[in-house]
Amino acid sequence: METNVNPNQSSVTRHVLALAFALGLCAPAARGGEVVVNFNDLTYSSPYDPNQNYPKGQAPGTGSYDDGWDLKGGFTSHGTFFTNSYDSTYASWSGWAYSNVNDPTTTGSSPDTTDYLHQFAAVTGTAPGGSGNYGLEAGTGGAINLLGGSTPLSFQVTNTTYDYLSMKYGDGFAKQFTTGDYFELKIYGFTGLNGTGTKVGEVDFYLANFTGGNSLLVDTWTTVNLSSLAGAQSLTFDYASSDVGTFGINTPESFAMDNLTLGTTSVPEPSGLVLGLLASTIVAAAGRFRQR
Repeated sequence: METNVNPNQSSVTRHVLALAFALGLCAPAARGGEVVVNFNDLTYSSPYDPNQNYPKGQAPGTGSYDDGWDLKGGFTSHGTFFTNSYDSTYASWSGWAYSNVNDPTTTGSSPDTTDYLHQFAAVTGTAPGGSGNYGLEAGTGGAINLLGGSTPLSFQVTNTTYDYLSMKYGDGFAKQFTTGDYFELKIYGFTGLNGTGTKVGEVDFYLANFTGGNSLLVDTWTTVNLSSLAGAQSLTFDYASSDVGTFGINTPESFAMDNLTLGTTSVPEPSGLVLGLLASTIVAAAGRFRQR
């Protein structure tokens, strides 16, 4: 039995196929993107921690900070969650905070006893662009749970004014850095949230390095490549130092961070979606107008 095709429908089909082909030529199949987590979507319900006893109220310099005193366990910026922990009894915190405090102090009348007052500031004084918020991490309890479907690419880091002063001058707990000393930030990537699952890798960065003829005490925003941690859903942090005592590292364990750049999953282009829809329509139409 012979199969016949409606000649008018065949002509329409040819025109639609031509249009679909043209759309396919001008549109890539998919696109990827980047998300930059810069904390500038965050605001302050108070200019400073109202429970802070040491010192009471605002930190040296000008600006605001949020160290988790609201007991929410963290905050979200651009879809990425930063964990923290706050002790109401001692008005102390660990993990992540965010700040816009401008306090680029590099000297002081008695840095050996007052450097801890500068814990809410980056030593640069401002965020990388000269204004806006930046993040602060203290201790080893802070994790970053990345935006779903993203992978870490890079971020910018520098010392806090607190640990910078401690390493430069020494204080009541930590030594003044000299030849042979170092302070290293360790960044870990994990396949699960909050540092769970499988460890996918580690990236190390020297916040201070006085070994092998070096004389580095970081006081600028520096980009750290995190692409080797591809596949991580969370990041955690640890420290290594040449200054270690009975209870562990004497150097203040903190750093400042901004512009966490994440690669996002590829998604279909709009014109690619149109092409797919047209193809489906053509197949259906061809089936309806074929006769036995």
